[in-house]
Amino acid sequence: MSAPPELSGVPETALWTLRNRVSEARRPDTPFSDPVAVALFDALGRPGDRFGPPSQSHALRAAASTA
Repeated sequence: MSAPPELSGVPETALWTLRNRVSEARRPDTPFSDPVAVALFDALGRPGDRFGPPSQSHALRAAASTA
């Protein structure tokens, strides 16, 4: 398996958003289901640890914009 590409700028910001959405979607009590985000994040094989602890902010904003 090859190493994932290094990202910076906008793509890296998108990964940060994706990681936060996935973190929220994986919670057992979440009202925010996002199986596509989970599958994409898992396929990328990127842990996202460099962004610090996960936050609900991105998932909550996405949920509010679709309501």
